[in-house]
Amino acid sequence: MKKKRIISLILATTMAATVVVSGCGKSGDSEKTDDGKKKTEASDDKVLEFYHGYYQDASEWAPAQVMRDIYDEFAKEHADGEVEFKAIPTEDIDSVVENKVAGGSYPDMVDLAGRSVSLAAISQDQLLTLGYWYNDKVLKDAGATTPDTWKNWSDFEGAMEKVRSAGGDVYAYGAGQGSTRCFNAILGMSENGRKIVGEPLTEEAIESKEFEEAFKQVANMDQKNGSSNASSNADDGANDWAADFNKGQSAVFFNGVWAAGGFEDTTNFKPAIFPVSLSSASGGITAANDMSDAEKELALEFVKYMTSDEVQTKIFKEVGANPCTTTLDLNALAEGSDEKTKLLAEACSQANDAEYVIATIDSTWGTDIANAIGNKLIESTVSGTDVNAKFEELKSELIGLIG
Repeated sequence: MKKKRIISLILATTMAATVVVSGCGKSGDSEKTDDGKKKTEASDDKVLEFYHGYYQDASEWAPAQVMRDIYDEFAKEHADGEVEFKAIPTEDIDSVVENKVAGGSYPDMVDLAGRSVSLAAISQDQLLTLGYWYNDKVLKDAGATTPDTWKNWSDFEGAMEKVRSAGGDVYAYGAGQGSTRCFNAILGMSENGRKIVGEPLTEEAIESKEFEEAFKQVANMDQKNGSSNASSNADDGANDWAADFNKGQSAVFFNGVWAAGGFEDTTNFKPAIFPVSLSSASGGITAANDMSDAEKELALEFVKYMTSDEVQTKIFKEVGANPCTTTLDLNALAEGSDEKTKLLAEACSQANDAEYVIATIDSTWGTDIANAIGNKLIESTVSGTDVNAKFEELKSELIGLIG
């Protein structure tokens, strides 16, 4: 019988295989054009606006230019059509969505790229993938076992304790955003836990033993890891953990398959999935539900274009992300490539063999709830903190949030 292992979540390619139709209308006639004039309903139907987060200069992040080129190519191919396709890069895509929703409309199309907007905005659905990376040499030098032998979370904790006991400048892992992923993954180990993750959060779920056990297991694990190895700022913290992992200063780095592209020396780096296998769904390409027939046709053409083998191959090779299609042989595509691409193929293959598909807590519960859980986990890293008391605080906060 095949062993069930757990991967958790997030691959952050922007390419979901479906368009998710929102419950909101599209941008209405109160929207303004670039010259500041109000759009009429007729002119609005002549342009399909697609918002995305690939705004970075090529010198800052090359994959952003690759994605813009992909979008521009689609626009050129459909330049003579009834509706113009207009790709709009924006640095703060969350605000774009939330501001429009607050005004009673929704962007024609938007690529959430793994982000989650607030609970008030929209339900989402996108394939994402994340597990973790480990430094094989650090683990072996510490006398620790490696992920290929781990069967449960106790094995993980035992290996991390070996790293801590070895002393020196090397620490086990960076807690913070990765801690919420661990919590998410532990919930996915049971049938009821997977049910809880897949639905909007309820008081019954918060009071469940699965929810409590997942939080306390991660909180106790993080407390042993130490508050000096925790960050309350998920984005900045993630960058710090990446830098430390690159320098061989940590054993484990929680991140997605795309992290392979940022490694400076891949000699001792290997991908792994959590002790029980999960894959995740979260925000992807979404569309307003009241577009004209011509706009809907163009939107569907865009999705087919983005999920084509040609575009997905480009995304794999040049963006460094896991393709959403299963028709590509990633190992074959990686042949003759550099070690980073080969590592990416290995990581993607592990993720694509996930036993279960579950949602990220960000996507089904909203970022407010995910952040509340993450903050309590961070607070629990301080030595001597009463994890039971922190959990009671969390329950009260969450019940207030779901109101």
